[in-house]
Amino acid sequence: MATDRMYARAIGLFSELEFNHSEPAALQIAGSRSALSRILDAESREEKTSVDASVHARMTVAEYIESSFVPEYIAPKTSTGRMHFQSILKFVLTPGAVRRAFGIDAQTPKSVADPFPNWPYMDSTALRDVTPDLVAQVISEALDRGYSVQTATHIRNVIRTMFARAAEKHLFSGENPTVAVTLPRMVRKPARQLTLDQLQRILQIAQYPEREVALMATLTRMNVAEICGLQWKHVNASDLRRPLDGDWLEARTIAVRMQSCRGEFGPVIAKRRRDLRLPDLLIPVLSLLRTRTRFSASDDFVFASRSGSPVNQDNLAMRKLKVIGEALDLPWLSWHAFRRTHEHLFAQLGRQLHTELRSSILVDRPSPGIPLSTI
Repeated sequence: MATDRMYARAIGLFSELEFNHSEPAALQIAGSRSALSRILDAESREEKTSVDASVHARMTVAEYIESSFVPEYIAPKTSTGRMHFQSILKFVLTPGAVRRAFGIDAQTPKSVADPFPNWPYMDSTALRDVTPDLVAQVISEALDRGYSVQTATHIRNVIRTMFARAAEKHLFSGENPTVAVTLPRMVRKPARQLTLDQLQRILQIAQYPEREVALMATLTRMNVAEICGLQWKHVNASDLRRPLDGDWLEARTIAVRMQSCRGEFGPVIAKRRRDLRLPDLLIPVLSLLRTRTRFSASDDFVFASRSGSPVNQDNLAMRKLKVIGEALDLPWLSWHAFRRTHEHLFAQLGRQLHTELRSSILVDRPSPGIPLSTI
């Protein structure tokens, strides 16, 4: 059928070509054939692309995400980026489909949550059958069940990216189904930070390692992934500079080079790579940790678990930080709060902040949470 149409089109095009009687006929015919060939090739490619898009559009959302979107678009991202997409795609796919797409072992505890009851999952829906109404239904369900406008926005944006990528790869044709979907205006909650009294109370009752991690986040404004991925070779608490990777690490300096995010250890991105002045208050804290009989070698982690791996910030947040927050009537307590607190308190107290905190952290003896076997 397509060949017949192209043949008829070729006859029509050839009959429309005009010849210049002042030039040799052979040259004109050769040139006309070349032009005709280019036209037909372009039309053939266009028709093939249209047919391919129609065929691939029968692919379901789950098949597309597993075979193309995850391996080609999500997999090359940082661990934080991959976790973001995985956490949002749980609103699009059933837990089983999410596990298959990301290669997650079904036996892994708490890897993927249970399915939401009566949720409009898109697993078996063909790409071409995803409509603005279906996208709006998913977003409405999220808002109706208490999820924030921010989360709903992330859901729409991930679906938008899915279909934009599918269109680029000729797996989908037509208007992106998220274009007509609108969201309520986002009202951001005010950023929380700790008062000096709250910070002191937290440091007094916290144990290793959450106490030291919180103190470092407050005094250096490193993020928690950078703190968990910190190795001893990147800490210079001495008064002399020393070599590091073909360069010099200045005295009393922390080199931010690596991070550990949700169990994945690797280098920080280029714009996060930096050297920070080591606050005086942290020097005795880190010096005491370095006296451990285990996990104090150059490549060991400053905040190590019993097995020597980096401590996991999510586990600490759930098992330790959340408990402390509830005990002190601070249910919003998070690692981000400590970073924001630095700027807030330093603006009020300046260098006096370190003096005020010194009495709260008992730097002359180990934190009660450090396993004795590591001291």
